[in-house]
Amino acid sequence: MHLAFAVLGTLIGRRHHPYALCAAINERIGRFWPVGPGQLHASLRRLERRRLVGSSGAAERAPCTYGTTREGIRAFDAWLSTVDGDGPGDGRGYDDGLAHIAVCARLGERALLRRTIDVHRSRCRLLDRALTHPEADVADRAARDLLRAELAWLDTAERELLSAPARERSDAKRT
Repeated sequence: MHLAFAVLGTLIGRRHHPYALCAAINERIGRFWPVGPGQLHASLRRLERRRLVGSSGAAERAPCTYGTTREGIRAFDAWLSTVDGDGPGDGRGYDDGLAHIAVCARLGERALLRRTIDVHRSRCRLLDRALTHPEADVADRAARDLLRAELAWLDTAERELLSAPARERSDAKRT
């Protein structure tokens, strides 16, 4: 997952000081991808150059805070609503698929969550089939075991996340 989308998603509808932003991001994704202050500052600079976030306060000697711009909200929504590719080598990484599942679940995007789980499952099955051959070595067998564990986790995620009551998405914060 690109850190940029974690930053944008966390900033939508609110402003954060970089240290508070780092804590908020780590609260959401830190268990599987911890983010350090250096990574965050570099990402904020890139996002600001691309005009996806804006900062305020530094010129007035107040603490600098960041918030999303309209372009930033559009970029986040485009990332969130796109589950592209359906197989290995499509340029979309493992972490990005997990991030999509986590973000869709938090926002209550049930249709997109269903599609994301299905695409992630399809990728795992394609890789699993590619690793099934008579001359599989220990690394291939380990990779297959990991993929099968991932498939089992996707079944659990689907059962738990899609059977949970839908939460209303607050579009008011996104404008």
